[in-house]
Amino acid sequence: MLPTPGHIAFEETGDIRDPPFLAVATCPDLGACCFCPAYSQANPSIVDPLVCDPLNTIDATLSALPRLTALHLRVRYIDVHDRLYICPEPFESDCDDLDDCTVAPLVTFHYTLPHYRQPWSFTSETATLDLLVRKLHTSLESLMLPVEPAPIQTISSLHWPRLRKLTLRGERWSDPATPIVALFSSMPSLQSLALELSEPKNAPVPSPGVIWPKGLSATLPWPYLDTLRISHPDPADDIYANLPQSLNALSLRSWPHECIEIFDKKRPYQPPSWYQGRKDRWWDCPLLIPGNLAQVLRKCDFSLLHSLELEYRVDAHESELLRALTAKFPHLTTLEIHRFRRHGEYHVPVTEFAEALVPLTSLRLLKLHLNFDRMPDPKPGHMMTRNLPRSKSPAFDDTLASAAEELSRTLAPSLEEIWMFKYEYEPLWLVFVVTRAYLDGELQTGVVAQKDCCHY
Repeated sequence: MLPTPGHIAFEETGDIRDPPFLAVATCPDLGACCFCPAYSQANPSIVDPLVCDPLNTIDATLSALPRLTALHLRVRYIDVHDRLYICPEPFESDCDDLDDCTVAPLVTFHYTLPHYRQPWSFTSETATLDLLVRKLHTSLESLMLPVEPAPIQTISSLHWPRLRKLTLRGERWSDPATPIVALFSSMPSLQSLALELSEPKNAPVPSPGVIWPKGLSATLPWPYLDTLRISHPDPADDIYANLPQSLNALSLRSWPHECIEIFDKKRPYQPPSWYQGRKDRWWDCPLLIPGNLAQVLRKCDFSLLHSLELEYRVDAHESELLRALTAKFPHLTTLEIHRFRRHGEYHVPVTEFAEALVPLTSLRLLKLHLNFDRMPDPKPGHMMTRNLPRSKSPAFDDTLASAAEELSRTLAPSLEEIWMFKYEYEPLWLVFVVTRAYLDGELQTGVVAQKDCCHY
């Protein structure tokens, strides 16, 4: 299937039947639709520029496609080749001066790489991204970048009049050291900010990860902020006390997500660059604790929040966290919690957990990872088997169904669906629809498992 008009995706297909060469198909509304090979450590003698003839480089691509509005460069989650990079080899532009280059006025530019990879970035990759953001900052509405090659200083120095969504993933930068609330202050239309950042282990001077340092005299530069995703939130961060009343969605989780860390470690197959990336760089990804999360939630003053995501390892303050959650955000319609047991603990108190959430009378969707004991490990399978029927774990599915039944009977009648986390050949959500029917004059509540799982 070809991309829709105005949209182009450079994607590593992950199909071992495909030859590792550029395939070009004609798209009337674009000029070209391109799929390119990954940079391959296994074949260092092969030069793999991002785009081969007839589109020599990424800047040539944008010049050749003046009607293009969205550009996505991504790697599918499960693959066999290494990775798809922007310009892993230096390129020569036909433009003698940047101001002479004409590129399509993109609205969306998303560049996604796995959180473990090798190499982490290329000099030419950073130079290309720097060129792109300087040419596109007045037109972009959505920007997604990996941190390592991202030109953070350039992004900070530019004015972004139309940018609504900014997503940065990777290792937290140390330079520039400007607080984030000031660093990205020239984005007046920003509605969604996702900072999914990790610290390297044993870093000599780890960054505190604070967006708005305590005592800093500032004004929130994003008055229309609707969605905020923060990794490793700090209770000392003043951002939570200054968020707008209109905030609709808040995510407070670690990065990389713990469920993905576990999946990656137990997965039977990983591409070579993953192993090298794990060897060369270990990130410090401690799980959040309920006490700190409760402090963060108590600083919030936006009771109309509709969606909340939390991730933590259980401690003695879990009940305090759940009380803060229901008191501060009584109008939640979607709640996602990744709850990890304490080491040496095996019981998951589903009934007590459900009773703590009873005050959420508007809740419609509950997504839970309860880290049940004996959760099956990921199944053997990668791109060669991903299109085959999924392996089943009937015993564990019964455990999830039993928990979903208990939750449906305890929680408010507004609840429509319960999604329970599990592993198969990839992380999945097992979906249960809540059913209600009268039998002999009494309301009977239960759940029905859906045939198809949802991707995590």
